[in-house]
Amino acid sequence: MANVLGDTTTKNPDPMTVFTKLQPTIAEARKLATQAINDSKAILTPAQWAKVPESIKTPGLRREEGEGRRERGGPGNE
Repeated sequence: MANVLGDTTTKNPDPMTVFTKLQPTIAEARKLATQAINDSKAILTPAQWAKVPESIKTPGLRREEGEGRRERGGPGNE
């Protein structure tokens, strides 16, 4: 992370500056995730692919309640 952001001496970096520096890394991660999904679909049979949750097939979409979400511990979430 420090390699991507560069100057780590700034206590509170500007969020837009941070995003601008991270954007290429995020784009590459999305590209790799899409390729992994396409590779998986090519390997699986149609019946197997049908069993893959939508949250895996289409990452980035909002998930429904209980689908792949885990609550953090804390008050009210024991």
